[in-house]
Amino acid sequence: MSPQVRVGLAIARYGLFLFVFLTQALEPPRLSGLRLIELAALYVILATVGYLFTQGRGRPRVLVPLEVALVFAIGLLAPRGSFWLSYFVVVVDAGFAFGRPPAIYASSVGIYVLLVVNAYLAWRPLDRDFAEALLSLLFGFVFATTATRQALEQMAARHESERLLRQLGEAHEKLQAYAAEVETLSVARERQRLAQEVQDSVAHTLTGLLVQLQAARRTLPTDPGAASARLASLEEVVRRGLDEVRRAVRAMRPENLESVGGIEAMQRLCAEFSERTGIRVTFLAEGQSPLKPAQEVLLYRALQECLTNAARHGRASNVWASLRPLNGRVELRVRDDGAGAAELTAGMGLSGMAERAEASGGRFLFRSSAGAGFESVMELPLDAAVTA
Repeated sequence: MSPQVRVGLAIARYGLFLFVFLTQALEPPRLSGLRLIELAALYVILATVGYLFTQGRGRPRVLVPLEVALVFAIGLLAPRGSFWLSYFVVVVDAGFAFGRPPAIYASSVGIYVLLVVNAYLAWRPLDRDFAEALLSLLFGFVFATTATRQALEQMAARHESERLLRQLGEAHEKLQAYAAEVETLSVARERQRLAQEVQDSVAHTLTGLLVQLQAARRTLPTDPGAASARLASLEEVVRRGLDEVRRAVRAMRPENLESVGGIEAMQRLCAEFSERTGIRVTFLAEGQSPLKPAQEVLLYRALQECLTNAARHGRASNVWASLRPLNGRVELRVRDDGAGAAELTAGMGLSGMAERAEASGGRFLFRSSAGAGFESVMELPLDAAVTA
């Protein structure tokens, strides 16, 4: 039972009990003092049982029969006023206690029969007003039973939605883990493909070049002309080998960097990431520092890693990234508003970025705290060689 339903039932329950008690106590002829005390005690017990029911501190299928007995006893003790209104509280409680439609209808019919008996004992002599009252109470019972069933169906639908939402969240986490695994496998396969391509093309070319150079060295003392012709042919072999190396390097360079410049590639990466994940990314580039191709790759990969972490681990809503020159260095700073972590353990991505930055004469720093998001800074010297 939801908190809203508990509050609504509590207001209806205690307000109705107070109203019925006052009508029974004040309607002439007045009850004696002892009878009034007994009536008040029954209502206190009834209210206590109702409190236990709404708070879930007892067995509902035991508390409801107790409520029925108390209301029936109240009707016998003081058959005046609007005592029959208390039966509507009981029929609603019975609906929540039994839950299933057949049990709801059966309990409603049983309680209505008790109400008829209670009214029969109180309403004497029987007249037309008695029949009209029973008919109006029947319609009231039908309405209360139907409303209770509808409320139960809505609660069940809400619980089912919450269950499906939890399952969807679990499936989303599994999908993220699977995507990360697929990404890792794809990188490994791509590296294997590139290694095989280098082995098949570049290594083959260099091996042939070595053989030709050895032959040219042997013929140089005895036949300089033949050696010169052989060296001329080797130039073409070297040129083809250089083309193979360049092609392999281009294959390892991000596609965005291949088609546009470094800053524009990072802006495009942020826009694509924001469109794909729904996370708002603000990228600001200050100045136009000349970047080497390897620096562009390293900064691009660092930004890519930080964006991925913001979505996968931080569950951020906003990411702020800036690229600016700073005292002969270039600084990439990325910050998000995700959950953060009190204790941060660097994974392969962050550790790899730190190692590549250090190998290039720079540094890659990161920090995080619980509830304060994640922030990383990569600094590279502008005039140093970079290992991408």
